[in-house]
Amino acid sequence: MHVRVPDELKAAFAREIRRNRLSSSFRLYVPIVLIFFVVGYLGLAWKGHPIIYILSKILGDSVPESRLLLYITVSTATISALGALLFLRHLVTKELFEDFPYCARCDALDYDEIGICSCCRSPLIGRHSFFYLEFEDERKTIESFGLKEIEKMPDPVSKENSGK
Repeated sequence: MHVRVPDELKAAFAREIRRNRLSSSFRLYVPIVLIFFVVGYLGLAWKGHPIIYILSKILGDSVPESRLLLYITVSTATISALGALLFLRHLVTKELFEDFPYCARCDALDYDEIGICSCCRSPLIGRHSFFYLEFEDERKTIESFGLKEIEKMPDPVSKENSGK
């Protein structure tokens, strides 16, 4: 769902959303690292035999196989931790607002950017900034700022809008 945020509230609203996402990222970091690690390690166990074989041939007898598996495990954990960090960083720093055509009369958002309100058939000239609600805990922030969710415009080619 999208929410129209007035220009005078944008800075405070963005600051609050980023603060909430940052605290959620700290809370979710360890579970996401574990998920990434398990997926990566299972991928190596399932399809990684050629990699292990090539590494053991390159290193020869200088590194025992148990130590090689330990190195691979540590490498997988490190890559998982960095991947989770980049994933959560993207969630916190990504652009919060998108511009869409909007019909103020019908209070409807044109996701498909057709340019014509499918409710009242008037042309949509202006564009407004909207925040996309991605997480359920952001709903509390929206309510605390007194904002409301905007519904998607009905499909202009659907039977309800064709008059049949």
